[in-house]
Amino acid sequence: MLNLCSLATSKASFLLNERLYTRLTSETDQIWAIRALEATGIRSPREMSVDWALAAIYFLANPRHSRSVQAAAESMFVNVLNGVQPRIDVANVIVSGLEEWLRQVSLILQPLSCFSSNFGRMDQLFRQGSHQPLD
Repeated sequence: MLNLCSLATSKASFLLNERLYTRLTSETDQIWAIRALEATGIRSPREMSVDWALAAIYFLANPRHSRSVQAAAESMFVNVLNGVQPRIDVANVIVSGLEEWLRQVSLILQPLSCFSSNFGRMDQLFRQGSHQPLD
């Protein structure tokens, strides 16, 4: 079995490689990737980066993913936010990832209406988390 903590600290973790996680086609593989992201987020919060947040956002916001994949990603965000202290560190990584994701989306010339419907789900998730004080 892979040591998930070492995945988070390796220089070029395959878990955070956009070319790899965007090619996962089966629901099972996508959910396993989400579980690995959750484990690395909880076990190595100091090693989290914008790349971690972008991978997590990909699983939550991509309309091509099944509802169970999106639900697993939503649950992963909540579990990581609740599992790491101080929570503000994780929140900052997620906000930075959202900013980068929005920047990337704005660089694309054609409208991305396929993501707009799922952006509301992300907004709702972060509003839900904002009811709990950050440390």
